[in-house]
Amino acid sequence: MRNLPWLRFIGRAAALVAVVCLFLVAIELMVVAVQQNAEAQVRAIFQMIHNPFVALFVGILTTALVQSSSMTTSITVALTAAGALTYAQAVPVIIGANIGTTLTCFLVTLGHVMRKKEFRRAVSGSALHMLFNLLTALLLFPLEFFGHVLSGAAHWLAQQMSGITEGWSFQGLNHWVIHPLAEQLMRWVGGSLLLTLGLAFLLIIAFIRLLSLMFRGFLEQQMFHRVSRLLTGTPWRALFSGLFLTILVQSSSLTTSLIVTAVASNRLPLGRAFWLIMGANIGTTLTALLASLGHGEAALTIALTHVLFNLCGICLLAPWTPIREGIVHMVSRLGRLHVQHRMLGFVAVLLLFFVLPFLLIYTTRNENEKRLSPVSQQEEQRHPDLLP
Repeated sequence: MRNLPWLRFIGRAAALVAVVCLFLVAIELMVVAVQQNAEAQVRAIFQMIHNPFVALFVGILTTALVQSSSMTTSITVALTAAGALTYAQAVPVIIGANIGTTLTCFLVTLGHVMRKKEFRRAVSGSALHMLFNLLTALLLFPLEFFGHVLSGAAHWLAQQMSGITEGWSFQGLNHWVIHPLAEQLMRWVGGSLLLTLGLAFLLIIAFIRLLSLMFRGFLEQQMFHRVSRLLTGTPWRALFSGLFLTILVQSSSLTTSLIVTAVASNRLPLGRAFWLIMGANIGTTLTALLASLGHGEAALTIALTHVLFNLCGICLLAPWTPIREGIVHMVSRLGRLHVQHRMLGFVAVLLLFFVLPFLLIYTTRNENEKRLSPVSQQEEQRHPDLLP
């Protein structure tokens, strides 16, 4: 009988692992569906990039649509390696992908929408990730725009490392387990893009609901409290816990979703969640870095850009207590405001992740079509003095 709590804990832990796999398969299913059915359309969006601002919103929109910053990064790497994008164009896409990936946390909050207090805490937890990445982008994007600081440093580091990492490769959980399962599910629905995306969406909703239900019982376990105190006892321990968990599951979206759920259940304070999210941000860059080894200088440059972006963000914002406490205080207020005016929060997320990027890309596309039309080219030839 003494071992019964341990058996119960092991059973619930196994169920949690199964739910985690459900989430990973759902995300990978979306990636596989887009790669096999709509990658040409996604690449067409990327090739509309003509300035860094458009590139930034392309990264946000693409990552929000496919729910995978890894796919956005991989397409960016491929286009950069092929010469279709310069490093200066590719880096803003990576910055945008860092913003777009925070949408997953917001989706997790929907699992708590019927419980007011849980919903408020969940919104604060998701806003913590979103606000940190937005502030980092606001600080680093001007440096990249005017001085190519990130792309220049990443390219130099890639040149130094390219000879050392030649022939290296890394295959992890996604390659051996998650990707084959996703491909099998896609074959099961007949390869249809709409059916596959619908199934992926249903799996994500199921993940949110199951995770919410499981955490109510799982977080009550004394064993969980001991483990959580061990992992999050100090800021540095919390940071490395988030880092290693993200490397283990190869998904920062999963790590931050677990963090948001723990915050919503009032088992993890926002101050400690801050450091766990920072660790997840670093962990996802190391996963991409490992995956880029042995795939050429372009892949290494983009992966190192991702690393530098998140490391610089942490160095600029995390060490300073007034800034850190200010961010936590701000997201707490955002959580209360969102509960009072729920539609306001949804509209803000819709504008940031979908409406503004789409309008900017669509406007830019129309301008380019007019500029490249035969009539416009004839006008330019007749009046060369009007050219900039």
